[in-house]
Amino acid sequence: DSVKSSFTERHQSIKETMVEMFQNFKDGSSEVQREWRALVTQTDRNVELALRQTVKRSLQELSRAINGDAKTEPQTLFRVNIVLENGRVDYRPTMINLTHVVNVVAKEMISTVSVVPRLREVLSTEDKGLEVSTRAAGDEEGAATAAEGKAEKYPSFYSIIYNDMDMLKILVSIMNGMSSTATELQKYLSYWDKHKPIWEMDKESYIRRYAKANRTLKNYDTDVTKYREQQADIQGEQITHTINFIQIDCTLLKTALSNHCTQWQNKLLGLLNSNAQRELFRLHDKFESNTTTLRTKPLSLDHLSALINTLKTLQKECPSIEESFQPLEEKYQVLQKFDVQTTDEENLKLTTLHETYETFKEMLVETEKSLEKSKVTMKRDLEANLESYSAGVFDLRSAALEEMPKDSEIGVTKAFEIIKSLRGRVEGVHSRQKALKNGLDIFGIESPDHKELRDTEEDLDLMDQIWSITKEWSDAWDGWKNGMFGDLDVSEMENAAGQYNKSVKKLGRKIGKWPVHSAMTATINQFISTMPLIMDLKNPALRARHWEALMKEINKEFDPHSPEFTLEQVFALGLHAVAEFIGDLSANANKELAIEQNLASITERWDDINIDVAVYKDPSFGYFKVRSTEDLYQVLEDDSVQVSTMKASKFYLSFKEQIDYWENLLSLISEIIDTILTVQRKWMYLESIFMASEDIKKAMPD
Repeated sequence: DSVKSSFTERHQSIKETMVEMFQNFKDGSSEVQREWRALVTQTDRNVELALRQTVKRSLQELSRAINGDAKTEPQTLFRVNIVLENGRVDYRPTMINLTHVVNVVAKEMISTVSVVPRLREVLSTEDKGLEVSTRAAGDEEGAATAAEGKAEKYPSFYSIIYNDMDMLKILVSIMNGMSSTATELQKYLSYWDKHKPIWEMDKESYIRRYAKANRTLKNYDTDVTKYREQQADIQGEQITHTINFIQIDCTLLKTALSNHCTQWQNKLLGLLNSNAQRELFRLHDKFESNTTTLRTKPLSLDHLSALINTLKTLQKECPSIEESFQPLEEKYQVLQKFDVQTTDEENLKLTTLHETYETFKEMLVETEKSLEKSKVTMKRDLEANLESYSAGVFDLRSAALEEMPKDSEIGVTKAFEIIKSLRGRVEGVHSRQKALKNGLDIFGIESPDHKELRDTEEDLDLMDQIWSITKEWSDAWDGWKNGMFGDLDVSEMENAAGQYNKSVKKLGRKIGKWPVHSAMTATINQFISTMPLIMDLKNPALRARHWEALMKEINKEFDPHSPEFTLEQVFALGLHAVAEFIGDLSANANKELAIEQNLASITERWDDINIDVAVYKDPSFGYFKVRSTEDLYQVLEDDSVQVSTMKASKFYLSFKEQIDYWENLLSLISEIIDTILTVQRKWMYLESIFMASEDIKKAMPD
C-alpha cells in the first residue's frame, strides 16, 4: 500500500508539472502544439520505462534471493519448522504454502503499477484544452479518436508490464527456483527416515510381545540403552538447516522424536519394574501365607498330611528360592541405573528380603518338630481306623455272597437294583480306603490290599454282564415272538442266538455254577434247537395242502398267513412237539416244489413252441409242407420222459391231474405229428404222379 501511495504521489506531481507547463504552450502555433504533444508522449513513455525497470529490478531481486547468481548465494527468506504429525515428517508451513506466498508477492509487485494511469489519458480528462492539444491533428490515432468524439484509450502500464516477456521469464525463473528447492526439501525429509521405527512401531503391541517372549535382563538393558543413545543422537542433530532461501528449524521434530525415545524407555523399564515388583511381592506373599498355614495345629490326619506335604515341598523349594534373589536384585539394579523411581513399599520389601527369608527357614525347622509330635498322637487313631476298615471289607464280602442275584427267578429289574446297591457299598469302602491313604503315607505304612474286595468287585462285574445279556435276550425274544411269523428274519435270529450263546459260554468259565447262568444257557440252547422248526415253517415251498396236513396232525385250526400267527403262537399251538413231522413235511414240500416248477417249465415251453413249415414248390400253388421235425421230436421226447418220471414219483397224487393232462397231451401231439408227416409223404408221392402227367390230368374228373 505504501508503494502504491508513493506511485500515486509521484504521478500527481508529474501531472501538476505538466499542467503548469501547458500554460506556456496552449496559445502557441501548431508547431508549438506538436512539440507539446511530443513532450507528453515522451514523458508518458519515460514513466512507463521507469515503472518497468522498477518492477523488473524488484522481481530480479526476488529471483536472486531465491536462486542466487554467479556472485551471491540464495538469501534466507523463510523459516519453516519440520514437524512429526500423524505419523509423518513434514514442513510447517508446507512448500505449497510458500509457493503460493511467493506467487502472490510476485503478482503484487506487478499489480502495484496499476494505480498509475497513462499520462495522456489523465491530462485529457483534467482539461478540455489539454484534450485538444494532446490530440494530434495529423496523428492517425488522434484523428480516429476525434472522429468518434471520444478520448483515446491507451494500454495501461499494468497490462504492458504484466505481459512483458522479460517479466514472464523472471517469474518462470522464480517458480523454477521454488520447484528445485521443494525437491531438495523433500530429499532432506528422507534424512530422518533412519528414526522412523521409533514412531511407526505400535508400542503397546510390541511391549505385549516383549512380555510374552520372557526376555532376559540383558535384553532390557541393551534395548533401553539403545533408545537412550538414539535419543542422544537426535539431540545432537543441528537445530537449523538451510536449503537455498529456506531455513529449516528442527526443534519441534527433535522434541517429538526425543519424546518417543523417552516413551520407549518408560515402556520397557515399566515392564521390567512390573515383573520385578510381581516377583518380589510373590516371594513375600509366599513366606507370609505358608507361615500362617504351617503354624496351624493339625486337627485330623488329612490336615496333618497336607501340612507335611506343604512342608516337604517348601523344603525342596528353598534352594531355588535363594537362587531367585540375585536375578531379582539385578533387576532393581538395572532400574536404579536408569533412574527409575520405585515405591517405598518395594524398597522396604527388597531391603528386608534376606531377613524375611531367614525367618521363614527358622519357621520351617520349628514346624517340622511340631509335626513330628502330632504324628505320634495321631498314629494310634490311624491304627484303629485301619482295623475298622478291614472289618468293613470282610463284612461287605459276606453280604455280597449272600445278596448277589444268582437266581434267575429274581428278575432283571430287581437284579440290577441289588447290583447297584452293592456297588454303592463298594464305593463307600474305596472312599474310606482313600481317606486312610494320607495317614498311611505319613507313617510309611503300605495301603492294605484285600483279596475279598477284589473278588467282590469281580463278581459284581460278572453279575452285571450275565444280567445284561439276560435283559438283551429278553428284549430280542419279545421282538421276535410278538412279530408276524411271516416277517421274521431267520438269518438274523440265528446270528443273534449264536452271539448270545458265545457270550454266555465265555462267562461260564467263571460263573458256570450260578443258577442265572445255567438258566440263560438252557434258554438259548432251547431256542437254537427250535431254529430248524422255525426254518421249516418259514419254507416258501409250503402250500395250503401242507398247512392242512399240519392242522390235521395237531388237530387244531390256524391261519399261517394271519397277523396273529406269531412265534409265540407257534409254541402255544404245540408245533414244537411235532417238529419231526414238520421237518418231513418241509422236505416233501421241497421235492413237490421241484415237480411244480418242472410242470410250469413244460407249460411255458409248449406255449412258445413253433413248427417249421415252408412253401412247397411254386408259391403260386399255395402248398405248404412241414420242413423239419428234429427239434420238435427232441422236445417231445424230453418232456415225455420227464412226465413219466413225475408219474413214477410218490408225490404223483398231489399233481395227478396236471401230470395226466400232460401225459395225454404229449401222446396226442406225437400221434398228430406222425399222422401229418404220413399224409404229407403220401401226398407228395401221388402229387408227382398225377400232377406231372398231362394224360392222367385229362382222365381225372374235374
